[in-house]
Amino acid sequence: MKTKFLCLCLLGCMVASTTVLAKEKFYFSVYSVEADKDLLRMKKDGFTAIGPYFGDPFKSCPKVLKHSKTANLSYACGIGIYPRSRFHSLSLPELEKIVTEQILKFRDIDEISSWNINPEELRFWIPKEIKYLAMVQKVVKKLDPKNRPLWMYEPNNRDCGSLLRTTKYQDLIVRSVYPDFELPKHMEQTRAWCNWAMSEAIEAQKKSPKKLPVYAALAMAKDTAHPELVKDYARHDSYSVLLNGAQGIIIWSGFRRLNFSKFDDFFNAYARVASELNGELNLGQVFLHGKKITNFKTKVLAGPAQQKVEWPKGSHTKDINSKVYPSVNLKIYSYKGKTYLFAVNSAMQPVTIEVSKVANGSWNKLWSDQKAESKNGKLVIALKGLEVVGLTK
Repeated sequence: MKTKFLCLCLLGCMVASTTVLAKEKFYFSVYSVEADKDLLRMKKDGFTAIGPYFGDPFKSCPKVLKHSKTANLSYACGIGIYPRSRFHSLSLPELEKIVTEQILKFRDIDEISSWNINPEELRFWIPKEIKYLAMVQKVVKKLDPKNRPLWMYEPNNRDCGSLLRTTKYQDLIVRSVYPDFELPKHMEQTRAWCNWAMSEAIEAQKKSPKKLPVYAALAMAKDTAHPELVKDYARHDSYSVLLNGAQGIIIWSGFRRLNFSKFDDFFNAYARVASELNGELNLGQVFLHGKKITNFKTKVLAGPAQQKVEWPKGSHTKDINSKVYPSVNLKIYSYKGKTYLFAVNSAMQPVTIEVSKVANGSWNKLWSDQKAESKNGKLVIALKGLEVVGLTK
């Protein structure tokens, strides 16, 4: 990926242009953070931005700017029309006038690092909505002297073809990856959904003329049927999208909802990932700039070898009946003289794999003082259900 595209992954460092040199942070933001206790910890935890926030931009901007200053982080600024019901009551000329006024009013705010389009989830098969999306792009590119990236939240079911139709008017592909939201209740634990969701976004990236960076939107919005697993869910989903090619992560949402008892467990789990990406380990740079090593082989020694993602009949993903993915996603990177190996188990059950054609000797575990030993070019890794393993040499 060329530098001018990699730089988009670092919006939280107050990017002034889509063509500036890459900064030294991996973009990691959280929607709608309101509580000071959450805002004040975010930069130290490794988050690089806040937002976006919902609401009428003219009314919400002063509050969001205050939050940005409290957190000492830049923010994704919402523009356009909120709520959606108001959008349908306005003509395209009226909509253009409103968006123009917003950009002129907000464009000199340095804390803004990107523009987020409202209403979100615009539908390419509705002529007014796709014309509106094109108009917003035209206005932003004309009036924003800093040429900050423009993007829209893309829903959880969109495939490559759908993404290509809407992201042609954007600077990023921001696709939601919510295993618990799309699947039937009995399939909540099928975390392999992350593989399908990201594969569609990456395919859209490859086919996009601009090779747009892909960001994953991950969930933090409700208690799950298995509250004891929320930390595992957050960690698994984060590293799964990273290994599948995500160049930024946005969490929906940092708003403390009523009856959301596991908010802090979710937040702390994502904060741990943010600190690993942008803290002392600086793993974000490995994922952004590391060279992938592909001349290795894996073999499952114990546990399920595959995970199936299925859709119920009548689902809006009706063109896909099922997909099968390896239980363990493994990637190896070379970065600044070191080799990094990451393995993510999407199965609920333990899985043991053998990785062959790797360097012999000791491998340091990234998150403990323990070591793993490879002999005769082979390394055996035992993973618990949903576990993430990181090694370096």
